[in-house]
Amino acid sequence: QFFAGGDEQPWGPDADRFVAEVMPYVLRETAISAEQRVAWLIENRGHEGLLDEIGLINSDFAQRVYTVQFATTATIADADFQRLMGLAADRMGSDFDLRTTLTEVHDLEMPTGDQFVALLAAGKSLGSDFDARTLLEHVGPRMPSTPEAAAAYFGLAGTIGSDFDIRLALQPLVTKADGSDDLVAGAIAMAGNEIGSDFDL
Repeated sequence: QFFAGGDEQPWGPDADRFVAEVMPYVLRETAISAEQRVAWLIENRGHEGLLDEIGLINSDFAQRVYTVQFATTATIADADFQRLMGLAADRMGSDFDLRTTLTEVHDLEMPTGDQFVALLAAGKSLGSDFDARTLLEHVGPRMPSTPEAAAAYFGLAGTIGSDFDIRLALQPLVTKADGSDDLVAGAIAMAGNEIGSDFDL
């Protein structure tokens, strides 16, 4: 049914135009049928088209759903992953939604190299010490054993102000079974420089 000025109108070009303008916005912002829409966008517009669509979303919840569905549906190439993480960092205001998005994408894609660095760089947009620490606790035990991954990890840990949270964020590094001496030494050095609480240190 189509109404204008409170009165029902016959369906015609104006109704078609209204639906064409409004329905993509409604579907995008509510994440209704996101699984089907993501599949359709990939098939018809490719990964770049899906990223364009994600870039139009204003709802943190809907962006999380689309982003995670992208990772569920496809193996994401490096350039697309970088752009996806940039969108998450720049457009998601909710720490909960951003942290949940990053942890779910991590588990689905298991990023290494530049992708792991990009994921933790997106985490720097988290304002909550709790959410930053929770993300690091989640990825720490399975992080790649490379200097670049360690630098990204310490970079995000350095944004945490709470002694309690930074202690828990560094703990996976000093308890990591295959952690290198340099990784453990870096965690100890950061603890000494950043933790003010005698108990936590």
